[in-house]
Amino acid sequence: MSDRNRSRVGLMVGICLALAVGFWLRSGPGFGSASHRRQASLARRALARHSVATRPAAVAEARAAAIRETMASLLDECAKAAGGDWDRWSAQLAPMRAGLAARVQAAQPFNPKATGSFEGRSIVLAGRGDFPLFEPAPDVYLMHVLRPASLDPLRESRPVTAAARWLERKGIDLIFVPVPKMTEAHPEPFVEPCPPDRMIAPHIRRALFELLEDDVEVVDVLPAFLRERDPGAEPLYQPADPHWAPRGQAIAARMVADRLARYDFVARARESPRFCEWATAPYLKVEDGTAFPALNPEQQRLARAAQPKTQPSANRCTRPIHDATSPVVCIGDSYNAGFIELLAREINLPVHNLTGGGNTSHAFKGMVRDPSLLEHARVVVWLLCDSSLKGPWPMPPSVRNGQ
Repeated sequence: MSDRNRSRVGLMVGICLALAVGFWLRSGPGFGSASHRRQASLARRALARHSVATRPAAVAEARAAAIRETMASLLDECAKAAGGDWDRWSAQLAPMRAGLAARVQAAQPFNPKATGSFEGRSIVLAGRGDFPLFEPAPDVYLMHVLRPASLDPLRESRPVTAAARWLERKGIDLIFVPVPKMTEAHPEPFVEPCPPDRMIAPHIRRALFELLEDDVEVVDVLPAFLRERDPGAEPLYQPADPHWAPRGQAIAARMVADRLARYDFVARARESPRFCEWATAPYLKVEDGTAFPALNPEQQRLARAAQPKTQPSANRCTRPIHDATSPVVCIGDSYNAGFIELLAREINLPVHNLTGGGNTSHAFKGMVRDPSLLEHARVVVWLLCDSSLKGPWPMPPSVRNGQ
């Protein structure tokens, strides 16, 4: 039986199981009670386990192993920091958050009349000493760190889980990739006292763990960034712009490609001749960074010295890098710019680009309106910056309700 036919059979069985579970839950005692909600959660997980079984066995096991490994890593972090108590972990960092919030509140814009993007007129969070990277508009882009409750819509309404279930019913996997902000990956210059494990937003770690509990696959980039940041190498982030830099994108692209390697179409593509040749090209000038006008002259000097010098460049491609017939679909916010091309390089396969600046769940509206967008899809890579975790999360009712 082919993978596609196996998915169809599994879909029909899954629908029958879902209907039976729904009838049992609604006809049983205590409907709407805490006990009922617990039963519903267990039933959803049972349905998720069933749906995993509809995948090819090797794919299902590789995916399950990745989820287990990521969950274990997050639990280990919580155990070491707070004895396994998520609430305690967050509470014990409240003074650190208050100190960071005070620094943000006290900051004044250097160039409030700058033209162009608002980041040039914003305040800038500067690190201690001569740290050469600057966090623009921290009152906007660090809200997810400063206010743990800003993640409540993500944790309570479960939009990512709903999207994963909706895609799964179509035989499509989801890989969720949240990318930390610079201050999360380089906390020492910005927060005091810096936790020994350098984890300054345990509420984000908890939100990721809850997604994994819901059988949503997550690629956790932060530990790799904390390991691989190197003052002697090009930075992971741009020094005068809110976005990441090519080296950070390349690390994430390799991590996502490692997950995609379980699929037969990626394995075949990697064994095939390269569809693009890759060379090194000059990177953007630091002056092109949207926050450059917000820096004072000394900060601009530091930023110039730290600006990445090169980036990978594709040429002589036999196929477009962005291809609507690709089995790999990318959605999410502006952090996909640059990342998509490096992911295509890693898997030697074009990708279908449905991303957009400021997007969280926005792509699903287009998918519902135009089902052909998913005609060739086998896996959706949903990448966005951690600052987008606070939402909003617009979701079509058919996706939200699992139809």
